[in-house]
Amino acid sequence: MEATFAQHIDDLARQEIKRTIDNFDNLDDYFLLDKHTAAKKLSMSESYFYKYIVNTPEEAAIRHYPVNHKTGEVSEKAYYNPEELKQAIRHIQQRWRTRR
Repeated sequence: MEATFAQHIDDLARQEIKRTIDNFDNLDDYFLLDKHTAAKKLSMSESYFYKYIVNTPEEAAIRHYPVNHKTGEVSEKAYYNPEELKQAIRHIQQRWRTRR
């Protein structure tokens, strides 16, 4: 009888986890990188990132300024979605290649 009850609890937990995951429309919305972390993830020095990436049209298009849901204040610090950042870097690299 204990095994049946334990299995029932396990099934309920699995259902709840699946329901929670299914309710995320876009999980990427919850994972943003700041400039320091973005440079690190791209294996770039911060100085290189600021000199060649920040303030390009591609970078400006993907900058996010999250809103504090409690106060309604918009962050002054820019954040990036990792997938959007990868695409922007590819566009920047492509632009560099066509200039040569």
